[in-house]
Amino acid sequence: IDRMDEALDWFHWLERDERYVVWMRAFRITWRRMQERDGRSERTLRTIHRDALLKIYARLAGRE
Repeated sequence: IDRMDEALDWFHWLERDERYVVWMRAFRITWRRMQERDGRSERTLRTIHRDALLKIYARLAGRE
């Protein structure tokens, strides 16, 4: 539970749309389904997802 709480805190580092994309992928929502719901292309959603994960990684790497 402690690790889950820590991981959830990482969402505060992200913008709203980044949180949305990362959260949807965490629940294994397909790119196609996300595209239908969101209206943005799969490529755009993948870019947002990648950049959000890189933002988390960079923040964690700087903390150590």
